[in-house]
Amino acid sequence: MEGTLSYLKKYILKKEVFLKFDKNYIANNNKEIEAYVYLKNKIFINSYLIKSGLAVVDKESEFDMKSHFLKIEENYQQRELLYYGTQNKK
Repeated sequence: MEGTLSYLKKYILKKEVFLKFDKNYIANNNKEIEAYVYLKNKIFINSYLIKSGLAVVDKESEFDMKSHFLKIEENYQQRELLYYGTQNKK
C-alpha cells in the first residue's frame, strides 16, 4: 500500500482528474467515493494501478468494470509468475 500511496502522491495529487461512476452507483455516508478516475490526458488510473500491481480488484463487490479489471489483474499475475518463476530457476 505504501507504493500505491507514493505513486498517487507523486503523479496524481494536485492534478485535475475526472470521475466516472457506475450506472447504479449510490453514495455511502463514510466519506468514500467509489469511482473510476481519469487524468486529463485520459490515463485510466484504476486500470493502471491494477496493471502495475499497486492495487487489487475488489472481488466481493459488483461493479461495471469488474470483469475488465479481473482480466488486467490476471495478466499482471501471469507476468509476475513468468518473471519470478524464471528468476528462481537460475
